[in-house]
Amino acid sequence: IPPREITNDSSKYEALAKLEFFREFNQKELWETVQISNWIRYKPGETIVSEGDAGTSMYVIIIGEADVLKGDVKINHMTQGSCFGELAYLDMASQLRTADVVASTILVALCIDGQRLRKSSNGLRARFSGALLRAMLGKITQSDSRFIAMTERIKHTL
Repeated sequence: IPPREITNDSSKYEALAKLEFFREFNQKELWETVQISNWIRYKPGETIVSEGDAGTSMYVIIIGEADVLKGDVKINHMTQGSCFGELAYLDMASQLRTADVVASTILVALCIDGQRLRKSSNGLRARFSGALLRAMLGKITQSDSRFIAMTERIKHTL
C-alpha cells in the first residue's frame, strides 16, 4: 500500500515524473507505466527479493532506501529512483535473482511484472530498455569505482 500522498493515479504519475529513471518517458508512457505497475510498501528489514528465487518483476524505488546483499556481504545501497530486478527481467533464460534486496527504511517500490511489460506498447518497452541500459551503465561505473578504491587500499597496505 503506497503512503497517503501516493494513492491515486495522478499522484503516482507525478511521483514517476520526478524520478531520473523516467526522465525520457513521455506523458503517454508514464500513464501506461502507472496502469501496468503495482506499488508496494515495505518495512525496514523486509526482504523484497531473495537470491536464487525465480521472478521476472523489476522494481523502481519511489520512496526510501534498500541494501543489496550477496550472502552476508552488502554490495550496494540504493536510494530513490534506483531500479533492481532488471537482470531477471532481461535474462529470460534464467530469471533467477542474483542477490537479496532488503529495505533499509520504509520503502515504496513500483513493481512491474515482466510479462505485462512485454505486452505493453512498443514505445513503453523502448523507453524501459533505454532507462535500464542507463541504470546498468551507472551500476557498472559505480562497481568500477569501488573496485579501483579497493585496489588502491590493498596497494597501500603492501
